[in-house]
Amino acid sequence: MRSTTVLPGVPSLPSCPGGVPLHRLEVAGPGAPPFAAGSAAGPGPPPDGTWAVGVGYRAGDRVTYAGRVYVCLQPHTAQPGWEPPAVPALWRAA
Repeated sequence: MRSTTVLPGVPSLPSCPGGVPLHRLEVAGPGAPPFAAGSAAGPGPPPDGTWAVGVGYRAGDRVTYAGRVYVCLQPHTAQPGWEPPAVPALWRAA
């Protein structure tokens, strides 16, 4: 059985239509990695790639956007409007 938990103290992300928050953690069970390969975010980009919509990013991935380098803070698939400078819950400037 899988459960979904919203973590207290985690900066809030935009909500999708219907108001469901997007910062959820799915718990797969004891010993499961926090983010397994092949998950919803998909494979990560090449190191220091250019940020793009539809790409799956993992925590620690580095991208370039508008001439600046950013580090991904949590796994996600990039969506329009989630450009690194616009969503500090997902990205920090390097």
